[in-house]
Amino acid sequence: VPVIDGTIQQQLIEILGEDALGQLIDNFDRLLDDYLRHLADNRVDGNDAAWRQECHDMKSMAGSLGAMRLSHMAHVLTHHGWPSAAREAAVELQVTVQLTRDSLRVPR
Repeated sequence: VPVIDGTIQQQLIEILGEDALGQLIDNFDRLLDDYLRHLADNRVDGNDAAWRQECHDMKSMAGSLGAMRLSHMAHVLTHHGWPSAAREAAVELQVTVQLTRDSLRVPR
């Protein structure tokens, strides 16, 4: 799965303009920290419903911005729950978030 879908990004630029898309990306970047914190808290607390909702929200926002790898990973976590290999999945999620952030920050 590609980190970013360039077609979606281009469509967003055509519809919203570069400045508005940049603002959406900045907002998403700030929200990622909240998503990750809430995911960790809900996993520790054993709140599966809240955890799945956070994954769903992250999936939707990521997909809307063309961040396909993160959207796909959040989709899998939403439907299959936190895997038994939780530490590896947490690392993979962190890496995917960073790749997404780096890819979205490409000068527009």
